[in-house]
Amino acid sequence: MPLVRIDALPAGTDRLDALGRAVHDALVETIDIPPNDLFQVLTSHDGSTSTLRYADFLDVPRDDDVVFVAITMRAGRPPEVKQAMYRRISELVEKYAGTDPRNVLVTVTENASPDWSFGHGLAQYLQSVGSLERPSMARGSAELLAEDLLDGGCGDRVVAGAGLREDL
Repeated sequence: MPLVRIDALPAGTDRLDALGRAVHDALVETIDIPPNDLFQVLTSHDGSTSTLRYADFLDVPRDDDVVFVAITMRAGRPPEVKQAMYRRISELVEKYAGTDPRNVLVTVTENASPDWSFGHGLAQYLQSVGSLERPSMARGSAELLAEDLLDGGCGDRVVAGAGLREDL
């Protein structure tokens, strides 16, 4: 369950939507999150009351089309998967929003299962398998979650796909 924050200089609703779709589609494709695992904060900065500051760090020339993408997700994905994610985000941001890939800065902050609450003041990833199951939850989802977590997976696909977001 990644939480994504996207910041861009003056961006109307169409550009913000395109940026959000690009990042979400890239996450679905590269880190295997379910399509309904969507948690984003999209912010347009007007350049005067709020702005983005940037430089040509590492000799990457940026301009006012710059986009900052901050992704918070559970730890466990190898560097090659993250590299594919960064690449795909840049490709889709260019395709959907017309932003040059050099203007796409992506950061990842990783955390652990205890660091997430999907609502109701519960840390759902820490609940026992039996307590994960809700009457409206697809049968078997709790068992799949337990199996995924025991196998060292992140559990994102099972939990988000199981309807916890809507049911809790």
